[in-house]
Amino acid sequence: MLRFFRHFRQRLFLRRPEDYEGHALSGKVSRYLGYAVGEIVLIMIGIFLALQLNNWNDRRLDQIEEQEILARLLTEVQGHLDILPTRLTGIGKKQEALKRVVLVLNGQPIEDHKAFLADVAQGTTFPWGQPPHQRVTFEELQSSGKLGLLRNTPLRESIIKYYNGFANSEDRLREKVGKYSDVSFGLIPSSTRGATVDIDLELPESQYTSLAQSILDSDLHLHITREENRAKDLHSSWRSRQERGIELTAEIEAELAN
Repeated sequence: MLRFFRHFRQRLFLRRPEDYEGHALSGKVSRYLGYAVGEIVLIMIGIFLALQLNNWNDRRLDQIEEQEILARLLTEVQGHLDILPTRLTGIGKKQEALKRVVLVLNGQPIEDHKAFLADVAQGTTFPWGQPPHQRVTFEELQSSGKLGLLRNTPLRESIIKYYNGFANSEDRLREKVGKYSDVSFGLIPSSTRGATVDIDLELPESQYTSLAQSILDSDLHLHITREENRAKDLHSSWRSRQERGIELTAEIEAELAN
C-alpha cells in the first residue's frame, strides 16, 4: 500500500522539463518540497497503520486471555458448588444432633446413652477444611491486575463481590466459635484424631452411661446455645453462597457464549 502511495506521489510531482522554463529554481524547490512533504505523509500513514495493526493484535490477545480467565473462574466456582451440598448436609446433621442434646440437657430422660454421646459428638462437627475456600484463580488475577481484562463491568463486579463474600463470612463465623467442641472433646474418648469428636464405639456399655452422666454434670449447657446459633449461621451462609455461585456460573457461561 505504501508503495502505491509513493508511486502516485512521484507521478504527481514529476513534471516535464518544459514546465520549468523560466522558473527553474522555483520549480525545483516546489518539486523537492512536495517530495519531502509526501515522504512525511507516507511515514505518518505507515506509523498509523502499524499502530492500528498492533492495537488490533493486542485486543485479539486480550480477548483470548479474557476467555481463558473466565473459563478458569467458571471451573473454580463450579468446584465450590460441588462441595457445598455435602457441607450443607453435614451442617444439617449437626443442627439436628444439637437439638436432641438440648432436649436431654433440659431434662428429657436418656433412652440410649451411646446415641446421646453420638449426638454430642455430632454437634462438634465442622468442616475444618473451610468450605469453599478455594480462590486461587481469583487471588492470582487480583494480584496481577488481570481482572481488568474482563470488559463486562457488571460481571467483573459480581465476581469480586462473590469472592469477597468468602472472607467476610469466614471472619464473621470465626468470631462466633465457642467452647462447645472443647468441652465435648475433653469429656468423650475419640476413636479418631482431629478437630472433631468421633465417639469410640468399642467402649463397654457401662462406660457410655458414666460418660453421659459426666456430660450432664459438665458446663456444656452453657455453650450449646452459642453452638446452635453458629450452626444456624453456617447453614445460612453456605446456602447464600450456593445461590450466589449458581447465579455467577450462569453469568460467566453467558459471557463465554458471546
